[in-house]
Amino acid sequence: MIKIFILMAVFFLSFFHNKAIADVCDTLIIKDLKKIKEQTKTCRPGNRILIRYDTKIEKEILILNLCDLKYSIVEHESVENITKRNSGHKIVCIFKPSKRYSN
Repeated sequence: MIKIFILMAVFFLSFFHNKAIADVCDTLIIKDLKKIKEQTKTCRPGNRILIRYDTKIEKEILILNLCDLKYSIVEHESVENITKRNSGHKIVCIFKPSKRYSN
């Protein structure tokens, strides 16, 4: 009986752990609005998405076109070292592309 309980617990914990990790979509730095569709082609609606973007792009445009506004949007701006790779502005949200940028 205890072995069955332990086996079920391990199964459920591993299932939810893998589901939480697998739903994150990561993008390269978006430097141009024309490349959004290409950058997000592997993302599925409903996944969490980490959007890295250049300082030339307005964050409001990205949020309105890529994020589901029902859920929280987390934003991080680091302007200390612009020359570092993958530094700059970041947004984390639930991916729900507008019709213009849907794949």
